[in-house]
Amino acid sequence: MCVQCCSLPFLQSLPLLAEADVIPDAVRSIEQMLQASCSCYTTALSLETHDQQKNNLQRRLGNIHNELGVLYMNLAAGIVIRAECFGDLMCDWE
Repeated sequence: MCVQCCSLPFLQSLPLLAEADVIPDAVRSIEQMLQASCSCYTTALSLETHDQQKNNLQRRLGNIHNELGVLYMNLAAGIVIRAECFGDLMCDWE
C-alpha cells in the first residue's frame, strides 16, 4: 500500500521524498517490510495537513509499531524455546 503511494511520480518530485530514501530496493524480511512501512507513514504524516487524515496516518503508524512489537516478541520467544531445548539436550548428554 505505502510503496504504491510513495512511488507515484508526482510525490517523488517533492523535496522531502526525494531526499528521504524510505523505500528499499528489495524487501527481504517481514521486519524490513514493516520498517519501510513505518518510514512511509512517518513521511506521509509529516506532509499531511488535514487533521482527519493525520489521525488516520497516526493510527496506521501505531498498527505498524504494534506489529513490530509482536514480531520481536515472537522472535524472542523462539530464542527462549530453542535455548531451553538446547539446555535439555545438554543435560541428557551428561
